[in-house]
Amino acid sequence: MIPLAPASIANKFLQEASLWKPPVDPRRICALWPTLSVVTESLDKSGYLLDLGHLGGEIIIRAEDPFGRQNFTIAHELAHWILDREEKVDTKKVPRTELEQWCDAFAKELLLPGNWIRDYLRAGSVKELWYRVRKGHRHFNVSREAFRRRTGEISNTSILEVDRNNGTVEFSKQYLSRKSPPPKLRDIFRVIIGQLDSNSFVYVYTDSLNTYELMGRVVRNDGNKRSFLICLVPSSSLD
Repeated sequence: MIPLAPASIANKFLQEASLWKPPVDPRRICALWPTLSVVTESLDKSGYLLDLGHLGGEIIIRAEDPFGRQNFTIAHELAHWILDREEKVDTKKVPRTELEQWCDAFAKELLLPGNWIRDYLRAGSVKELWYRVRKGHRHFNVSREAFRRRTGEISNTSILEVDRNNGTVEFSKQYLSRKSPPPKLRDIFRVIIGQLDSNSFVYVYTDSLNTYELMGRVVRNDGNKRSFLICLVPSSSLD
């Protein structure tokens, strides 16, 4: 077991690198160690850490990956470096699954600190929430998938991607809030299916436990296929 909290270690190095707001460039944190460098190459995987002993190390990342994905890879491999070199954890005794999960958690805390995301989502008016969700990955310089999954983990906002293709409607991706679990998907489905003829909609939905606001807009329109991004948030959290 790794007796360290990923959030605490990530916050420690954000402060050491004087990074106080997004986006976080993990290369700046790597620069805290003069002998640690980041190199891009054509790879068949996202990246790895090459430990060169007393000579330092190299984080090697796939050149073909988008910038946001590269950032996550750097942060993940940086976690391996920090555990070995700074925290003196004997990672050879840590089960591989646990080690990789810890490094993933560190990368999320480094690039997407929970309080930063919550502040970002709360800024501005309620009407701006949908736009902030859509553009959040650019604001934080991470992949769209990473930002939306993290939003579901630490905020009241649930995010749904919905496709309507020749009359067939399906949820293509779901990032459901863990902090404020939404209604059952079948109930949400019944609500939104009647809204999908519009290019945008706002709908107030009430169940036995809570009142929610659903905000949806078309993000792709390819003939018979229309794709929607929908945000669902408890009305109480918008006060």
